[in-house]
Formats: sequence, C-alpha cells, structure tokens
Amino acid sequence: YSTNGDFWTVDSWLNGQLHECDWYGIACDVDDVAGITLENKNLTGPLPKELESLDNLQLLILSSNSISSSIPDNLFDIDDLIWVELSVNQMIGTIPQKKSGISALEVLHLKYNQLEGNLPFFPNLERVYVQRNLLTSIDARYMSSVESLVELKAYDNLLSGPLPSKWNTSKLEYLDLGLNNFTGTIS
Repeated sequence: YSTNGDFWTVDSWLNGQLHECDWYGIACDVDDVAGITLENKNLTGPLPKELESLDNLQLLILSSNSISSSIPDNLFDIDDLIWVELSVNQMIGTIPQKKSGISALEVLHLKYNQLEGNLPFFPNLERVYVQRNLLTSIDARYMSSVESLVELKAYDNLLSGPLPSKWNTSKLEYLDLGLNNFTGTIS
C-alpha cells in the first residue's frame, strides 16, 4: 500500500468490506471523501499523487508521520481544500501554488519539514505555520494583501532581506519571523 499502509497504526484502514467513508480517519460528504485525518499513524514513504483527484477534499491532516516526498503539484488546485496539515514529516521540495482560480485554503501547517523556496500566496489564509523549514522567501502580498491573516510563524528558515516597515494586515495577532536573516524593524 502507498505510504506503507500495512504498518499503519489503524485497524479499519483499507478494509475491502467497508466503504471508504467508513474507514478510520476518513470523513465524507455523501459518498465523496471530504476529510482525511491520519495524524501520528506511522505513515511512511511518498504522498500518493491520487490525493489530487479527491475533488471534494476539504481537510487533509497527516502530521507527525514519516512522509518523505514533495507535496503533489496540484494538491492546492482542489477548490474546496481549506485545511492542510503536513507538519513534522520529512517533506521536501517546494510548496506548490494554486494554478488556477482563487484558493479557499485557510489553514496551512507545514512546520518541521525540509521544504525550500518560496511560500506562495494563498489569499484566504488565516493561519500559516511554516517554521523550521528551508524557505528562502515569502510572497510579499502576505505583508499587505491578506486581510484574513491572523497568525504567521515562519521562524528558523533561510529567510533574508529587509523587513517591511509596516505589516498592513488588520487581523494579524501573531507574527514570528525569528531565527532568520532579516534586517530592519517592523513598526
């Protein structure tokens, strides 16, 4: 099985006698998979590309496993996807951006991985946790164009350059950019 399914710490997973909506960690809207919650279940190996075909997926929580792959290229193109948690794995590569349309994504947990490159822009994000990765940049629109942003943790990355003199997001309550190589101050 993908992600070493035979060794997961879940009893009813992939039981051929049950509908997938009855499997442990799966939530459905009618007969469509809307949520996958398999946190700390000994998942290993790459994320299956088939996740991208779950058109009604809203919630994906696979934190605290040993998933070692990149994020599927089209994962964020799922229109209904609002919550992604892939923290505390061994994720590599870059964070793909949505290729078309406006993202519904509100919560993004990718902390404690080995992701690199840029944090792409998702206009509806409320909470972003990308600390302890290898990110080198954050889309500048997070500093001025995300009215919904409440919390951004991006400490302990490879971020550098001047900080913006102002952070123009009215709902922002918590910002942590420490342990990077920024210069300047935010007023």
